[in-house]
Amino acid sequence: MIWISEAIPPTDLPVLLWHSFGNADQHPETISLPRFIEENADEIRSRLLAFLCDIRFVRHGDRTLEEALDTTVGLSMWWLSFPSLKQWGTRFSMPIACRLIAIEMIVGPNLLSKLSITCDDQSLRRVVELALGRQSTFRVRVQDFCQNFRQKLRPLRAVITLVRYVFVLRSIKESGITRNESKIAFFDFLALSNLSSDTSPTYVSPFWGLVPDSYASPSWYYIYPTNVKRRGIMFAKKKLLELNEADGRARELFQQNISVKNFRILLSTFIQQLITHARFKRVLRNFQESDSELRLWPIFEDEWNESITGSTAIRHLILLFTTEQLVSEMPEYDRVFYLLENQPWELALIHCVSKHQKGKLVGVAHSTIRFWDLRYFMDPRENSLINPQSSRPLPTRILTNGEHGTLLLRQAGFPETALSVVEALRYSHLAELRNSIDRENGVVLLLGDFLEHANDNLVKIFRGAYDSLASKPKVQVRSHPICPLTRAQLGPLADSISPLPLETLLTNASVVVTTAASSSAAEAAVLGIPTIIVLNAHTLNYSPFRNSTDVYAIENSAQLKKLLAGSLPLEATPLDGIFNLDRSFPRWRAELSG
Repeated sequence: MIWISEAIPPTDLPVLLWHSFGNADQHPETISLPRFIEENADEIRSRLLAFLCDIRFVRHGDRTLEEALDTTVGLSMWWLSFPSLKQWGTRFSMPIACRLIAIEMIVGPNLLSKLSITCDDQSLRRVVELALGRQSTFRVRVQDFCQNFRQKLRPLRAVITLVRYVFVLRSIKESGITRNESKIAFFDFLALSNLSSDTSPTYVSPFWGLVPDSYASPSWYYIYPTNVKRRGIMFAKKKLLELNEADGRARELFQQNISVKNFRILLSTFIQQLITHARFKRVLRNFQESDSELRLWPIFEDEWNESITGSTAIRHLILLFTTEQLVSEMPEYDRVFYLLENQPWELALIHCVSKHQKGKLVGVAHSTIRFWDLRYFMDPRENSLINPQSSRPLPTRILTNGEHGTLLLRQAGFPETALSVVEALRYSHLAELRNSIDRENGVVLLLGDFLEHANDNLVKIFRGAYDSLASKPKVQVRSHPICPLTRAQLGPLADSISPLPLETLLTNASVVVTTAASSSAAEAAVLGIPTIIVLNAHTLNYSPFRNSTDVYAIENSAQLKKLLAGSLPLEATPLDGIFNLDRSFPRWRAELSG
């Protein structure tokens, strides 16, 4: 039986626990899928990446899916679709797919039809049944009808999105790239809150810091971070102009309206996408790998529909066509550096810069690279750095901020010649903080996540441990700015929320407790603070410390209680493999002068 329920599973028969690590009372042949996935991670990840590589070669008539989604720019919209981007966070498609692959590995392809399912979530049950090739129940047919109805509304919302974009940017001229003599260009997210409004404007990128401007005179191109808002864009352009006048640098907002010509082409491309979506719907849903009985496509179908027929599809088309026009106007550079996250704007930028020969592209992984963050990984056949026949846009080189990230990419098949380690610009402040750590305060620092479901799991386990402690430690709580912890979640701990900056809280923390996916866990571990990461059985282990003894990984409140009660000594030493923190920046200086 597949057990997808918060209720206690039966103990008289073996079950496959969907989102539980198991307990002592379970049937001896019961298997925790989260634990099985970790024990067989390489094979499961490889199978999933192979599926996401092969699905683009599904054929309807004489064309593959990738070919059918080609555009006049020369880039297939497959690469900008959600299944290809492999984003995680609020989407659970990757964990669901991994669990189904694990189930087939456990029971074998021939027994999938014999499994029964207990599931609290009917939407998830529908996806699992479709993936297992089950006959549609009445409830599944009703859900399909509702999904088809929503699907018919998506194109209308998409057209509204297009009209809104054109109206909001009506005062932005079609062209706007200024010619300059720089040999290097940097692409950055524009942190609007960091734009100074005083008479002496200054701006420091939270991602790049001061290093690029200290050792070179690059051009700066800024990606607008949110959906277009006229006031926000006009404010950003005004402030960037003030900055340019103040220090003589070249800064551009990488944003423009759609030309009349591109408006017609965009609409035509969108209509063609709608036709392609309808033609390929059945063959995609029925696609199976040759050695598998699973039909994994229904897991990705909702996000696929939105990224090909909905408002997201229009935003990605706008992104592609405006990037094509802006890059064509850019001067030529020796190198173009950008933030590597496998975001849609990156794929468009890589393709267009390569197409117009504007310079060698260098992707910089500004944060941690993690085994299960599939944005950074792909099937080797899809990796254009080792397979020239692949049309997937990739940079010429990839820079990581530590040996750990480079090792993961190397193990995934990226060629050694394309990888280099540089200093961690985003985390360079940690080098100074190392000398300020005071672990004698006895403060337990609870750090929230940027995802609500991760916070729910974190606080539930933390409160379960904290409430049962006979001697309670002092606790400080810091929410992630994107997803604040609520009083309903925290209960009595809500009074421990601190407004202090993270750096200040870390210097006074004796222990840090956070989620596996939080980058704050890496910061704490690098500083030598004992760090406890709370694993979440509902998802994958997104920690950069997976299979590592450098942090304490716990699954439940009982394990956390033992650590907080002091029955086990908590030790930690500053880690050097995660981030390169050399404040003299010799590697970056070599990159910028080369």
